Amino acid sequence: RGVYSQLLMEKRPVYTGLATPLALDYIPGTWVQGIQISKGASTVQNGPQSITGQINTEIVKPAFDKPFFLNLFGSTLERAEANLHLNKKWNEGWSSGLLLHGSTTQGKFDRNKDTFLDQPTKNSLNGMFRTFYESSGICSQFNVQALYDERESGQLMPAGAPNPEDFYRIRQENRRVDVFGKIGYLGFSKPMTSIGFIYNAAWHDTDNIFGKMAYRGTQRSLYANLLYESFISTTDHKFNIGASFQHDDYDEFLGETDFSRRETMPGVFAEYNFGRDGSVHENFWDKFGLIAGVRLDHHNLFGTFVTPRLNLKYNFSDQSILRISGGRGLRSAQIIAENIAVLASNRLFVVTENLKMEDAWNVGLNFTQNFKLAGRNASLVADLYRTDFTNQVVMDMETEHAQVLFYNLEGKSYANSLLLLGSLEAFKGFNLKLAYKLNDVRVTYQNGDFVRRPLTAPHRALAALDYETPNKKWMFNTNIQYTGWQRFADAVHIPSNIGERPYFDGYSPDYILLNAQVSRRFKQWEFYIGGENLTDYRQENAIVDWQNPFGEHFDAMQVWGPLVGARGYVGIRLWVD
Repeated sequence: RGVYSQLLMEKRPVYTGLATPLALDYIPGTWVQGIQISKGASTVQNGPQSITGQINTEIVKPAFDKPFFLNLFGSTLERAEANLHLNKKWNEGWSSGLLLHGSTTQGKFDRNKDTFLDQPTKNSLNGMFRTFYESSGICSQFNVQALYDERESGQLMPAGAPNPEDFYRIRQENRRVDVFGKIGYLGFSKPMTSIGFIYNAAWHDTDNIFGKMAYRGTQRSLYANLLYESFISTTDHKFNIGASFQHDDYDEFLGETDFSRRETMPGVFAEYNFGRDGSVHENFWDKFGLIAGVRLDHHNLFGTFVTPRLNLKYNFSDQSILRISGGRGLRSAQIIAENIAVLASNRLFVVTENLKMEDAWNVGLNFTQNFKLAGRNASLVADLYRTDFTNQVVMDMETEHAQVLFYNLEGKSYANSLLLLGSLEAFKGFNLKLAYKLNDVRVTYQNGDFVRRPLTAPHRALAALDYETPNKKWMFNTNIQYTGWQRFADAVHIPSNIGERPYFDGYSPDYILLNAQVSRRFKQWEFYIGGENLTDYRQENAIVDWQNPFGEHFDAMQVWGPLVGARGYVGIRLWVD
């Protein structure tokens, strides 16, 4: 998940703009029925914003979810969480559901003795009401989601402190309401033909304090997408055509600086899909698949642009698949929300010119090979993707002292990504996965320096071991995560007499995290216990010049590793079928 991958919920863009910093936190895990990931250039149906891929989350449906489900969770970080699902199928057509989430984190820790909390305290409430109707000709759903989230961090302030303003405090408060749904008609006489309408109206309000800097904003958004799907001649040749509309009205202020704006973007699209059912692989066309799409959008601030995308697939056999993709993506950068961590420093935000839309091309391939190893299922996956920016809004916190500059790209900016993944069912119930990820991300600064993006690890790896007993009653899960070195932002402006400077010169160390969980299933309930960061690895020095939080060198955003050490948790799940 990153700003260049598009986050969707049931095929509609969600948590954009002001909601970007905490987007995934707004989707409780128990609500998720499934996640679909499209890597690289993906479909044009959901807008031009996707550059490196799309992540679509499907939320549990009332007709298929359990009538009653309760998940309770607690951890040694003084975190507690509750998730409640209530569902009712009224008849063959109608069903409704209520999803509720509440969580709190109250633990206040300062293990490295820098007077700052190692983790924020949090309180969050999130609820969604859903109503569905399904028949042979019409399908529809209507949803309302509302959430409240507050977080506090900063310096530990003694009780009864006479001058609270002398302490560096961080407070974030977010409130949001979404009303969204779908209407689909499938009653055409022509088979595999349908028309659908997806809509969303959202209101998001944010209020933040970082030390003496206030950041506040309100966003009002409307989204609509009309899609028609059918085929030409035979079902080997499918197509989608449609029109979409996105409107975002921002009242946004950083201190006394007004970043308010109104963005409106209507668009039309067409997509052609060639592919056979895949049951027979006798000739080239049986093995080949193609999705070609193009969008035409008009943005009220940035003009008209065309977004073409192409995805190809070839099945060498049932076990060997090659996918190739390429296409363009464009998006409007939200410079404050997407870089909100910079506010945890005393840098001044400086926009040096009129910012353009971010514009990039992504090309890549994926190869999947499934096979048998000693009679057991195994697979190898290789991904290779490259993103080249025609224009990028560069966030530069290295060129000028005590400033973070935002400007349009002058020169090269690219990201190369390589993923190698192997999985093996070593014996019945025991699965092993090994993965390695290479990220080569570089950008050209305004002064001509072509540098590796700071605090982005080029090397990552994962080993996951999962075992389920034959009777399905016990599950054991372990994963080991490796994070390689990361380049610090240039520390040349930090005076040598600041004690933390040596820790922020050059590169961070690499590190390994160990997580494990054991689950026990019963007929209508389940108990689990686990631990995270079991090696108790911590970044000891996280803040530059923490002794002077209102000074020009204070910087609390150079975080490259976990600040909280080992923690344990327990939980229970209860349900009624």
